[in-house]
Amino acid sequence: MSLTARSTRWMQGCCLAVLAAVAASIVVLPAATAADNDPFGMFTPVVVVMDTSDSMNEGVGGLISERYSRIQAARSAVLDLVGSLGADQPFGLLAYPGRGALVVDGCKTGRVEVAPGPLDPAAAAAAVRRLTPDGNTPTGPALRHAASLIRDSYGKEARGVIVLVSDGESNCGEPPVCEVADEIRDSGLDVQINTVGLNLAGAAEAEMRCVADATGGRYVDAGDGSGDELSAAIASSAQATLSLTVDAPDSVRVVNGTTGSSGGDVVVTVRAGGRVAAADVRVSLTVRSTDDTGTSTVLVPRPVRFLGNLDVGVSRSLVFAVRPDDLEWSRDASWTVTATATNAAPAIVDGTFHIDSAVSRTELGGVLAEVDSVVVLGDSYSSGEGASFYSGDTDGGEGDSLCHRSQSTYAHAIWADNTTVIACSGAVTSDFFAPQNSGDQAVRPQLLALRDLMLGDDPPEAVVMSIGGNDAGFGLIGRRCIYGNVLAELRVFSWPAGWRCDQGIEVDWSGARTSTTDALERAMAVQGDIVDVLRSVDAVVNDDEAARNRSRRTVPIVVVPYPRIVPETLPGNASPSGCVLGVGGSELAYLNQFLDALNTSVSLAAYTLRSEGRPVFVVTTVEGAFQPDHTICEGGELSYGVTVSTTSLSRTPVDAGIQLLNTQELLHPTPEGHTAMARAIVAWSQTPAAEEFDLVGTPIWDPEITRTPPNPLEGFSLRLLGYDMPRTQAGGPLNVDADGFLPATEVVILIESDPRVLGSALADDEGRVSALVRLPSDLPAGEHHAVVLGQGADGTVRAVAVEVQVLPRGGPWLYAILGLGVVMVLTGVALRPWRRRDAG
Repeated sequence: MSLTARSTRWMQGCCLAVLAAVAASIVVLPAATAADNDPFGMFTPVVVVMDTSDSMNEGVGGLISERYSRIQAARSAVLDLVGSLGADQPFGLLAYPGRGALVVDGCKTGRVEVAPGPLDPAAAAAAVRRLTPDGNTPTGPALRHAASLIRDSYGKEARGVIVLVSDGESNCGEPPVCEVADEIRDSGLDVQINTVGLNLAGAAEAEMRCVADATGGRYVDAGDGSGDELSAAIASSAQATLSLTVDAPDSVRVVNGTTGSSGGDVVVTVRAGGRVAAADVRVSLTVRSTDDTGTSTVLVPRPVRFLGNLDVGVSRSLVFAVRPDDLEWSRDASWTVTATATNAAPAIVDGTFHIDSAVSRTELGGVLAEVDSVVVLGDSYSSGEGASFYSGDTDGGEGDSLCHRSQSTYAHAIWADNTTVIACSGAVTSDFFAPQNSGDQAVRPQLLALRDLMLGDDPPEAVVMSIGGNDAGFGLIGRRCIYGNVLAELRVFSWPAGWRCDQGIEVDWSGARTSTTDALERAMAVQGDIVDVLRSVDAVVNDDEAARNRSRRTVPIVVVPYPRIVPETLPGNASPSGCVLGVGGSELAYLNQFLDALNTSVSLAAYTLRSEGRPVFVVTTVEGAFQPDHTICEGGELSYGVTVSTTSLSRTPVDAGIQLLNTQELLHPTPEGHTAMARAIVAWSQTPAAEEFDLVGTPIWDPEITRTPPNPLEGFSLRLLGYDMPRTQAGGPLNVDADGFLPATEVVILIESDPRVLGSALADDEGRVSALVRLPSDLPAGEHHAVVLGQGADGTVRAVAVEVQVLPRGGPWLYAILGLGVVMVLTGVALRPWRRRDAG
């Protein structure tokens, strides 16, 4: 939409004819250097030549008092001009004929009421109030005098503006006034004479027009002096004017974190008018929205623009980006554009637009443009941990299960009920291939559940997923680093003096190592496992059989990284917000390093598949979806952060600490956080990164890569034979037992020699972990350490190593051993009655 400028009080009353004349009077003066022609750099000298002849005593019509004279109207108009000019504006005032003025050839040349120089508003105003009508109208001699004032004050090559205000035709002096104007122009003095006629007609008006035309100026008719026309005419003739045209959208979408991919643009065009260049022009945009909580300012990243000086007639267009915050829910907002100059009245335009926070799949582009249904794979950041509204089926639900699945995920925000969630809280990469331990439940391998969907009657059209965070120990590191400091501050646990989350930890198989090194190594080590998962997912959804079931349409696999839930740190690891309790710059830097390494692994895994010609994409915009103002340190509207309630603190410190550390939802997106992630996905889909590309080959799905639950008989048989450590083949079962963990917290089980996560488990009420996992099929034979990593009962990190002997895989001897073990057990059972008889 296009709006015109709103002027100040004395401009509002100006009739359209006068405004048109003022706008038409735009003249671009010859180029000049600041040193020679414009020594002030910004301002052009202005000399007002005021007619104070006897006729100025006459009254003007249409006013409250008929005794209100033309001189009173003129004085008021010039006072308005003086009040609007800057203190440094070169200004002069000449009244003609002027009492006591110099007489040349029988005509007075005018009295200098204000000598040209930097404007002193108080002194100039006093001089204006002293103006008294008397005598005839020697316009020509007065103009010569005004020109000489500019030449004598600023040099013969100076540029300047003369504003001639008169109510009648010249009646003293030779040659005619128009020839005097030609004479001034031909002298080389770069002066523009703008004329303002007060109640003029006929020859008097023609004379004033001729003077203006001779010097490149314009004539403005101010009528009879009533209203604001005279003030407007004098002001526009003496100084710059600004006008605005604004093109603003009707609706602006809320942005998504640091991506800045939404929002809208407001295009502003500012134009300099009047008779002189506009000095030090500035244009600003302010946007405000109002809701039940009051008025808030909407983000405009560069709300003020500095344009410097604008010559007369020059226009500049600017684009202001408007970025409503994630929490600016759908509402109306008012905007105001203001243009100012040191020698012009402000120009103001305002309006409204709607802030739209809705997320719609109709806005999807790229590979997601025609996707109407999706399946969600992976871990808690995709299953909806923290988003509430959990399903109660056998693979999830509330209670003791780790596997929460919500109906408020980022996928639901886009695809609503056309979303199927297979993702599971606590899932690691191995849970795609083998059953996941989830409390008292065993969750079916995600690849098998996905395969059933793809071969069903209504297969989903895309896969979205997040994975790798639990493999790297995301939850453990976050709880230890953030909540460990919280609990230390609350004196819940006795932490070592000077302990920080990025300092050393004790692991019982290799001694001390730095926490940062340990975290970054594990974050980078997950890349290979994620590659295996993505390659297998692609085979499940895009092999020949699945493709035939959906008319050969390729299913894109969209990988969602982890949003940065803590703020950036300043140089020197300074914390920008102080966050909470014991969390400072060093902790934030540590967590950001870890998240960057983790997301790098996720992205590199996706790019690996993409380089192989497979339809795998990574939504990098999600990483900044909570930045910069909605991390767990700014209140956590988008993610569950550090919240210590009065209720929790009313219990014992240990109980309060356990509650903090046990809540699965902590450090996960809220429903609003999932909506912010959804906006990031929509924004990403509209970028070149989401464009389709040529695929290479067709993957082959091998169901043998998935594993059924380990057979406990294998491990039992080996232990029965008296081995001093657990022994099994690569790909075989491993029973892991460990204790000393914080009750009801999640632990991660990994193989340390070749860093890889084997699975996750939940510590029981006594802090004990007992889990049956399966070793990687490509694990080399020899001695290895399986490590159970979690939160210790005292709040520190606890790592328990379990030695395991990996036997060569595939040899028939293993089955013989197993068979022998079974035979021995059965034989022992069978012989027991005979032994009892013998004993009898």
